[in-house]
Amino acid sequence: MEIAGATALVTGASSGIGASVARALVGAGARVALVARRLERLEALAAELPAERAAAFGCDVRDPAAIARTVGAIVERLGPVDLLVNNAGVGRYLSFLESGPEDVAAIFETNLHAALHFTRAVLPEMVHRRRGHVVNVASIAGRIGSRNHTIYCASKFALAGFSESLGLELEGSGVGVTLVNPGIIATPFFDHASFATFPAGARARAIPPERVASAIVRAVRRNVPEVTVPPSYAVGTLLKTAAPGFFRRLMRRFA
Repeated sequence: MEIAGATALVTGASSGIGASVARALVGAGARVALVARRLERLEALAAELPAERAAAFGCDVRDPAAIARTVGAIVERLGPVDLLVNNAGVGRYLSFLESGPEDVAAIFETNLHAALHFTRAVLPEMVHRRRGHVVNVASIAGRIGSRNHTIYCASKFALAGFSESLGLELEGSGVGVTLVNPGIIATPFFDHASFATFPAGARARAIPPERVASAIVRAVRRNVPEVTVPPSYAVGTLLKTAAPGFFRRLMRRFA
């Protein structure tokens, strides 16, 4: 899909991967709707970008009614959405038994349900025009389970399954689907208090969110169904299938 001239909607655009994706898409010639709860941060980002290329839309992505209103406002101001980047996400570094109902609701409603609602809101028009692309930002934790990420992994595994299935349903429609599996990325994701015990060595391996943004731009242009960032992390998903016993031994030791 050609990004120049397209209208893009990026959720979770107030920081981290979302903000980097927004900048990259504007740089590629798109008009970008910046969506997140923190309107002041969106407006600050929009102020960095050409006025005719970026607009801020405050929205609680956990609220389906707010999503419907926001998409309506975006279409009215910028036109039909050509590219949807479902990036909004939260996590908790907690075991399953430590994860309370509020943690579960926050993770699933943000990481999965929001993506479903935004996709449902823009997809019919994409199919009608035979033009569009949906990007779902999951995680390597959507392909490989790990300790203290039980609920987060469950939400991202579900998002990965949604992406694969939707891609099959949309074959031949003119609408593409890309699943993105970032590894450990240097973003405010880790600011939550539960990450105080996250291994320092793992966090030290975090890569800049701009690498994910660049991978997304390339994947959209080439209609790539799945991309892992950094690519080396994809070895784990292959090993998990080809040598499950060996893979589990590695995970017991290093995950």
